Amino acid sequence: MELETKQKILEAARRLFSEKGFTAVRTKEIAEAAGVNEVTLFRKFGNKRTIYHETFKEYIVRPTPEYLLGGTVGNPEADLEIICTSIVRLFNQNSSLIQMSYKAVSVFEEIAGELHSQPEQMIGIMADYFSGIVKSRGIDKTPERLARYFVTSIFSASFHFIHHPEIEKDYKIKEYISDFISNFLAGLECG
Repeated sequence: MELETKQKILEAARRLFSEKGFTAVRTKEIAEAAGVNEVTLFRKFGNKRTIYHETFKEYIVRPTPEYLLGGTVGNPEADLEIICTSIVRLFNQNSSLIQMSYKAVSVFEEIAGELHSQPEQMIGIMADYFSGIVKSRGIDKTPERLARYFVTSIFSASFHFIHHPEIEKDYKIKEYISDFISNFLAGLECG
């Protein structure tokens, strides 16, 4: 029961903070959305700031080599599709936290900093991945440069597709990934 109450509060807080921002949300509103008494909310978390931090800690998905590269098979075309799908999934899973962060960046700089560091973490993981491709194919580009181009392109597309869902009517994210991978690999072959 205790864990269930905590989860209800955190889920309500995530939804409300991402919709309205930290300063616009009142603890009474979180309690009502979670179906608990405001006193219960304060007993479990103490204050709204702690609820915000706990919400972030509960729901953040971090990019790890296992998360991005898990399931890769050693075939660049298939691997890059798996990796792109992982980046899009990570962005989707963190989208409400990203919205929370943008609406409270001046209040919680450390949280915004952690979210903003994720593309750099992905670039590091992908640079390691691309170093093998660069060596095996004799490509005259640095793995870091390839990783930066690859990650920023997919990350930007993910952001665009999530924040403009009407685009999906004409051009699906899977189509974008397929087109992007074809062009990316063609660019590697051309030098």
